[in-house]
Amino acid sequence: MHTAPIYVACLACLAAGCRSGPLGTLPEPYRESPGWSLPEAASETFLGLETRENLSGSLEALAYEPGVQVTTVAAGSPAAEADVRRGDVVLALDGAEIDRPATLADYVARHAAGDQVMLRVRRGDTVFDVPTLLRASGSPTGPAPEELWLVDRLRSRAAWRTRVDGVELLHAATGTPFERAGVPVGSRVRSVAGEPVATARRLLSLLRAHDAGQRVEVEYVAPDGGTQRAKVRLFDVPRRITEAGLPILFHYEAELGSAEEQAQETRFVLLDLWLISLFRYERDGVERRWRFLRFFRFASGEGELAE
Repeated sequence: MHTAPIYVACLACLAAGCRSGPLGTLPEPYRESPGWSLPEAASETFLGLETRENLSGSLEALAYEPGVQVTTVAAGSPAAEADVRRGDVVLALDGAEIDRPATLADYVARHAAGDQVMLRVRRGDTVFDVPTLLRASGSPTGPAPEELWLVDRLRSRAAWRTRVDGVELLHAATGTPFERAGVPVGSRVRSVAGEPVATARRLLSLLRAHDAGQRVEVEYVAPDGGTQRAKVRLFDVPRRITEAGLPILFHYEAELGSAEEQAQETRFVLLDLWLISLFRYERDGVERRWRFLRFFRFASGEGELAE
């Protein structure tokens, strides 16, 4: 007896009954960050920022990211003189990382009026070092801020810096596209899909011109000086099966949550005979329920043990 056709038929039926959904959505591409302007200073001797924790719109979890987000900039304050704006993220002050508003206030309090401090600020996908004078002055606060790097959360999920000899890969976390493709940090990308790149902004534009999940060829100079090529699969939102089943035998269904981007409600039924089933499992948030036949059932989490 040939069993291969039976297996193929079963797999075909199972595939036909499956449904999957994304675990989140890709973020909207950042608009190009405007330049940093330095208006005339006013007569304030404090930093002049109100901030809150930097709550992210992460694809995988709602979490606190480094830095604090600016909610208010006092008019005429040193922060306003340095062109810090509402929505910017303050990452560090004089190299000391900022993790919450109280930390920023404490670091500012350690300086005297007249001190010049260096704020590290992210605006959109660009990180700047911003000299800021904590005293009154009749002229701009100092030299123009230097653009440090660009952050790409859409295709490469990496940080890039423009260099004379290419665009340098500054950071790529484990599991991100360039790390998976074997491109080491410190490499300088020279072309994407045959198109030369001279700036980090041009690199991001070329990457975003390709669809999520598409493979593109990049040419780069490794830190050891050798020119190499790599196929990079651009970041795409992972997917998860949300429904699958075979009539009578079993049925699985999950509803994806938006906050934690994981299944919030899950149901699994084995041998479903409409009025009675052999086994049934349900999850609703932290509560879990099990039932065998119609007579034995119990729950954990928020639920209570039932007869």
